[in-house]
Amino acid sequence: MKARIEYAKQTPGAFQAMGGSEPEGLRIFLAGASGVIGQRLIPRLVRAGHIVGGMTRSPNKTDLLRRLGAEPILCDVFNREALFKAVCDFKPDVILNELTDLPDDVAKISEYGDLNARIRTEGNQNLIEAARRSGSPKILAQSIAWQLPDGPDARAVAELERSILAECGVVLSYGQFYGPGTYNEKQLPKEPRVHIDQAAERTVEALGEPTGLVVITDRPEKRMTNSKPMVALAFLITSILIITGTLMAQNAVTPSTVQETITPLMTKDLAGFPDKEVLMYTVDFPPGFSSPVHRHEAQVSVYVLEGSVVMQVRGGKEVTLQPGQTFYEDPKDIHVVSRNASSTRPAKFLVFLIHKKGTPLVMPAM
Repeated sequence: MKARIEYAKQTPGAFQAMGGSEPEGLRIFLAGASGVIGQRLIPRLVRAGHIVGGMTRSPNKTDLLRRLGAEPILCDVFNREALFKAVCDFKPDVILNELTDLPDDVAKISEYGDLNARIRTEGNQNLIEAARRSGSPKILAQSIAWQLPDGPDARAVAELERSILAECGVVLSYGQFYGPGTYNEKQLPKEPRVHIDQAAERTVEALGEPTGLVVITDRPEKRMTNSKPMVALAFLITSILIITGTLMAQNAVTPSTVQETITPLMTKDLAGFPDKEVLMYTVDFPPGFSSPVHRHEAQVSVYVLEGSVVMQVRGGKEVTLQPGQTFYEDPKDIHVVSRNASSTRPAKFLVFLIHKKGTPLVMPAM
């Protein structure tokens, strides 16, 4: 289940401001270049006139990448300093994150849940930090178009999508791959699905998409993005789904109809503290909305603007806040209650954070 994406006005950037047309002649840093879709992307990107830096952590894959037309870049996404140097040296216009950590044998896929979750969170965050240090190129990242059962991998997908959209990037929401080299070479997987070659073609086309979520399946679906001509910023806060009852795997995605709206107002480095940044945004709660249990690696202050909001941290008292009232939580607090007190009226509040760089804005908690 995907969260609804809302948009706010953004200060225009360079390539991030582009949308609606396929750009040409870009320098593309492709992470996961030796993977099943990466190998199909390289020749298509080269034919489109782009220069591709193909990142792999496997020395025995560099010759393959060179034959496909990429400049091989041997680097592990978890080696932060090496990654930062590799990205800065390549000077990309686009970072395309197609990283996964999955076994060759599909029967062992359950054993790789934590590894794949790590590459979607820590690995993706390292790429974001590398982008920030190299001029903030546009970022596109692989996600999935089907529902996962609650667990590390599902939470990692939600965090990847939130973090990419917060950087004005594009989430590529793929159906299950089928075709040569995939887990489904001889049979069709359940929907949503997409042939691996079609997925690669659509990914090249997505280079020109504005910020948002692009669904890439055999059945074309509406892309969730900004309909206004002005430049947009998508900022999606992590949605942790509490799933009850029996789950049917591989169900088609159904967009949530009730979500908060996050509108970013400011992001600034905190002077004198190189590992900290100041964030400010507003949050709109629709009637009856309640956030899942979470925490922040941040000092958080809340100021209610409209309606009434119920807040509580673990070990503290539940309080109902009216316009003009405030609430505070520190990095150790677990936010167990955060909901609109009214089932008929919306609520709105201002959030001010002193946040540790490189950590997710919102982290699930139990």
